[in-house]
Amino acid sequence: RVLTLVTVATQIMLRRSEGDDISHIEILKASLSASVQNAAGPIGLALQHVILGKRKSSSALAAFGVCVNISNLGTTVFQFLVDGSTSQVGSLVAKHLDETDEGKKKKLLGKHCKKSLVVSVLAGASAGALLLVSGNSLFSTLGETDRMDIGRGYYAWRCLSMPFKTSSNAAVGIIGGYGHVHVVSVMNSVVAFLQVLMVCVVLHASSSSKGKGEKEALDALGLAYFVVVMFHAVLGWAIVYFSRPKKIGLERTMRRRRIEMRRRREAAEEEEEEEEESKKYFVDALNMFGRSILLQLSFFVAMIVASRKLPVAGLAAHHLTAQLWLVCSYIVDGFATIGTIYGSRLYSIKSIKKLRSLTVRLLSYGVSLGFFFCAIFLAFGTAARKLFVGDELTNYYLGKTWMLVTFAQPVNAVVFVLDGLMYATKSFAFAREVMVAGVGVVFLPTVLSATLINDGNSNSGAKVIARVWTAKLALNVWRMLFLSGRVFFWILKEEDRSDEEEEEEEEDESEGETSGSGSDGENTEESLLESDMDDDAPLLSL
Repeated sequence: RVLTLVTVATQIMLRRSEGDDISHIEILKASLSASVQNAAGPIGLALQHVILGKRKSSSALAAFGVCVNISNLGTTVFQFLVDGSTSQVGSLVAKHLDETDEGKKKKLLGKHCKKSLVVSVLAGASAGALLLVSGNSLFSTLGETDRMDIGRGYYAWRCLSMPFKTSSNAAVGIIGGYGHVHVVSVMNSVVAFLQVLMVCVVLHASSSSKGKGEKEALDALGLAYFVVVMFHAVLGWAIVYFSRPKKIGLERTMRRRRIEMRRRREAAEEEEEEEEESKKYFVDALNMFGRSILLQLSFFVAMIVASRKLPVAGLAAHHLTAQLWLVCSYIVDGFATIGTIYGSRLYSIKSIKKLRSLTVRLLSYGVSLGFFFCAIFLAFGTAARKLFVGDELTNYYLGKTWMLVTFAQPVNAVVFVLDGLMYATKSFAFAREVMVAGVGVVFLPTVLSATLINDGNSNSGAKVIARVWTAKLALNVWRMLFLSGRVFFWILKEEDRSDEEEEEEEEDESEGETSGSGSDGENTEESLLESDMDDDAPLLSL
């Protein structure tokens, strides 16, 4: 029934699009590519969990998952390096894509790229050093640290790789802002494949070598991860250096007179804008940092509760649940990425009508995909759980969270698409406030109530893991409600001012014709220039 509803809704949208200026096919193509870009890493990590769970014990899988979750505190909290860079570069491209002075255009973009590179490396180095030094305290917080000792070497390698990881995230954001979504998709897919390949090679080598235990295998996995992440960073910044922004069909082409008028106006304001822009960048970065660290802390707190209240098999099931949650969310997040890339260009020129149209379509795609995943999880739940783990107890605990993950998919889809629109419209402070309130009012009371469950009761472990993931679902429902209000009752209610500059241009032209300043040759040349611009086939026409 769910699949039938999704199919009918898709057919209705496609029929409506026949008389519309929006190309659904092109949006879906770009969104699919962005989904691959975002999902490649989580899918690769999920496969690593599956391979490790099949080849090693539940203790090795639990230690691996704990190290990944703790080290992710240092990388994903700086998610603004991706989303902020995408939004910032998208706005710059929309405003300066028709700039005839290539040197000025290159200088504007180059300044932001250098700033992103420096901030990302410093942020990664600081986070890596902090997590490495405080490793003992973080592991002791989880309780029963003896079972986690086999992952200490792997954890150290992940901490050392953080400057490369955060800098590669910044490069990905800039390339996305340039409009090269397909390039990022291929790059991230190659990196994810290399990481999975490294795991297979290392585990095969450790199983064939006598005397090598699980600790040595995890140490080798850490070194392999470090090499792949370093390759990712170098490749990403090489692409940034050699690539240029491209048109995606959303930008208004500007005539030479309008370009000259804007250039004179900007020359007087350039110095003041530069100082203001730098200040705003760091304020936005702080807001996004606060939002990201709260989101990651929600996963970390959930892991602490799970590690203290669940056996090893339950903790392994908790990490598998997290990977399933993230894999599906990141696939849907492809629509959010397109919302950030395209939306930032539309919002920077205040084209609210087109932004409204783009928002409705991206949300309809995201929700449809969310229900599709819901149907897949319902139909193939038992077979999928057997595929992920061979241990019966781990499978039992995974079954207790399966329905929660299943019905969370449509909610997660809406939240991720709305997140992309928050970044596009630079509503970073609002996103932070929603996260602060949601964690304090909804998430913490729910997840901490799991600690009150008596360990002596029957099925206490099943109740604990279900309560932990109920808290995560409640947080996303909270975010969905407030972000929807921000988008539909605030941002999309703004006045569309995309036609104001064109009206000013027409007035200037009429004044020029009245005064006799424009010659026939000039008008003919301008007309020819406009016709040349119209010959460009846009990727997306709104």
